[in-house]
Amino acid sequence: MAIGESERPFESSSVWRESMDSDSPGKEKQRDGEGAGPRGTIAQRLVNDASIPIHSAAIMQPTPDGLTFSLSASLSVPLGLSVRIDAFNLSLFNRDVKPMKPYVTVPLEGLRLKGKSDITITNQTTKIQDQDQFTTFLSNAVYSERFKLSAYGKATAHLGKIKVPLKLDKDIELNGKWCCCALADPLALTSGISGLNMLKGFSIDNAGVVLPPEADGSNLLGQATLPNYSVVTFALIDDIILGNGTINNVLLKPGNNSVPLRAVVDIPNAIKNIAPILAAETNALSQGNVMISASGQSTIYEGEHIPYFEKVLNNLTISANVPILKVLFGTISTLVSSNPDVMQNVTDALRDTDLSSSPNMRVVSDN
Repeated sequence: MAIGESERPFESSSVWRESMDSDSPGKEKQRDGEGAGPRGTIAQRLVNDASIPIHSAAIMQPTPDGLTFSLSASLSVPLGLSVRIDAFNLSLFNRDVKPMKPYVTVPLEGLRLKGKSDITITNQTTKIQDQDQFTTFLSNAVYSERFKLSAYGKATAHLGKIKVPLKLDKDIELNGKWCCCALADPLALTSGISGLNMLKGFSIDNAGVVLPPEADGSNLLGQATLPNYSVVTFALIDDIILGNGTINNVLLKPGNNSVPLRAVVDIPNAIKNIAPILAAETNALSQGNVMISASGQSTIYEGEHIPYFEKVLNNLTISANVPILKVLFGTISTLVSSNPDVMQNVTDALRDTDLSSSPNMRVVSDN
């Protein structure tokens, strides 16, 4: 899940507090900047004032109780100074929850900071420490235009031979961009339903009915565009389930992502409910469209349900207006590509049909 990406530094607030490790026996807590001398104060000020732009972050290979985490960021140290920071554990948490409950902790390798330096976490596999807190974080990332990434860790910095104990307590504000990677997400297809429009800009670029259905039962194929930013809108209406669709092996990157959609439409149920469907589709039909909505049903990765993704995505409904002619042409295109002789059969049938006797036909003479 790509959390955010930008060419400019994200807004952030941070507190690097210099202190003796209060967990060590026989040592007293010290106020910020005490005991480390001028160099310790300089180290604190340098890190305090430095922005830490996050260039990208990703949650990959999700399991029911873990994930693989990657992050790319940078930190600039001014004045030509050099600071070395020992390896330490970085915990991610939700700032509003007291006491702090980390949902993920990842090891960060030792850093040598001089000028502009890269901070990289690559494919670190970790357990989810608190599912509820992680779900809250994902919800904020998915449903908000801006969301906060809070991090905490204890580290030891070195300025020459001087050791400076530090505490990192930092908030970084990110755009609400998200990425779910390589998942199979069955969707419930509905008609005429307005819902929570997290994926503003979601569209179905082409769609067509498949006759006869394919081996897996799919009778509707299409191509959808999923943007990776989030906007919140709310509307409630009773829904009619028309079928189920599946988006397989999705990797959403910043920008628009084109993904294939396979669906099994319950045509008898659609016919049975044609009156309420047409009523719900009135506005869309008046503009030559049909509105298709989808809500999450399950999120599966390598055969396992991913509960934290399901808790977030199953509450989501996304909608798109699809031109009726686009569906018609898509259906014809699918029919022709799967049955090369169909056009010849249609042509032969029309050639053998006498249309002159039709009550809606009239002959126009050359005169």
